[in-house]
Amino acid sequence: MKPVETGALRVVRPLLIVLDKTGQFAGSFTSTIARIPYNSEEVRVLRMEVAALRADLAYKEDLERENILLRSMAGRGAEEESYVLARVIGRSFNGLDDSIVLDIGSAEGIETGFPVLAEGAIHIGFVEEVTHNSARVRLFSRIGERQEVYLPESSVSSVAEGEGLGVITLHVPDSIAITKGEPVFSAGQRDYFLGFVEAVSRVESGPFQIIKMGLPFSVRDVRDVFVILN
Repeated sequence: MKPVETGALRVVRPLLIVLDKTGQFAGSFTSTIARIPYNSEEVRVLRMEVAALRADLAYKEDLERENILLRSMAGRGAEEESYVLARVIGRSFNGLDDSIVLDIGSAEGIETGFPVLAEGAIHIGFVEEVTHNSARVRLFSRIGERQEVYLPESSVSSVAEGEGLGVITLHVPDSIAITKGEPVFSAGQRDYFLGFVEAVSRVESGPFQIIKMGLPFSVRDVRDVFVILN
């Protein structure tokens, strides 16, 4: 540490100690007046939780801004859509049936075929079964699940196919240069952001390269989703 920094620290340290003690005293005094127990450790933990929540919110806002930019790159501007927020109450990642269950159903106007988006407006699947109070969503990573996709940076279309356990792949002609990190969009009635190119591998026995697509988060950790009402 530099001498100047050391001197500054010696000057500031007593002030920091006084402020810390003052804060603890104020908390203790306030809790005494209000007859509420004061626990400095609980306060510290709560402050850490608030900081974590703020960081998570900032991360989701960054995803949303990036999604808007990527949609603009793909030639699709923001569109007004009606949606409903749903809580994930069940999930299956057994290698055969990648799916999640939501806490809303036909009572909230949910129908089969509705798109389901996770944080950052990232498309993760479609509603496939609906009851009065719940809905099952088939994820794109389900084995055999196929979705036409478009890579705007490479100007190439392909079909993404689920491999199970959260894995999605697509085949692209070997002559087309695909870059890791490229965005991938659905190419249906509406274009939604699906994820990024995570890995590119060559197929020695054929004219294709295998593209592995990844999300900026794990679907296993998703707690809330948006169901787009067509």
